[in-house]
Amino acid sequence: MSIAAISLISFYLAFGGYLATIFSCLLKKERVAEVFFVVGFISHTVSQITRAWYLGFFFPNPMVNEISFLPWCLAALGLGLRLWKKEVWPRTLIPVFFFSLITMLSPKGILPPFPKNQTFLSPLFFGSEVFAHACFILGSWFAIFYLRKKEGCRIFNDLVIWGFVFFSVSQIVGALWAYLGWGSPFHWSDRHLGSAGLWCYYAAYLHLSFVARWDLRRRAWVAILGFFLIVAFSWDYQFTEFRQMIGG
Repeated sequence: MSIAAISLISFYLAFGGYLATIFSCLLKKERVAEVFFVVGFISHTVSQITRAWYLGFFFPNPMVNEISFLPWCLAALGLGLRLWKKEVWPRTLIPVFFFSLITMLSPKGILPPFPKNQTFLSPLFFGSEVFAHACFILGSWFAIFYLRKKEGCRIFNDLVIWGFVFFSVSQIVGALWAYLGWGSPFHWSDRHLGSAGLWCYYAAYLHLSFVARWDLRRRAWVAILGFFLIVAFSWDYQFTEFRQMIGG
């Protein structure tokens, strides 16, 4: 069996595990749901690791491609919340399942290597950026529940803060990587401008805490709107890359 087949089958098992977790929660079988979720996450981890061997040698970039890595990050955050805030972790299941479904429906394959991808800065940049996106997305999701006055969902603010930390790391690493590849830490391209715009948006969000009339409820709306910026600036770019790869 090829590495690609193992990766694909492992992801299908992960998707099945996440789906079974949702059904178990609907049936109020919490223990069973937790088992299915852990099995799904382990299978998903195997799928991500084996993606690094798609080209016949170890190349880490496919492991952190956003299409497949984002649902893994969401699932990892879900496991963390299971240990930290057990009462809210089931609410992570819908985002995990939704983005896993997008992965299922996306074109199969990997993006070709780019110049300077061999440096460790490349997977570090993509990994920290995608994990930040996962924090922002989960933060926007919990912000919806917070506005509905669900217990424990003020955690959305913590998720956004951690997302900003990881996104800032990704921007620093990305600037170093860009300098090695192009001799400049920043390019006036859609990709770089989108990243800068997203960073400024969440930097502004953090500064709202110093404005008296912007209480946590109002900031929840800002967190929710951030989801649409991520889709506009990041996911459109991801699918454009796939279309270019398929269309040649």
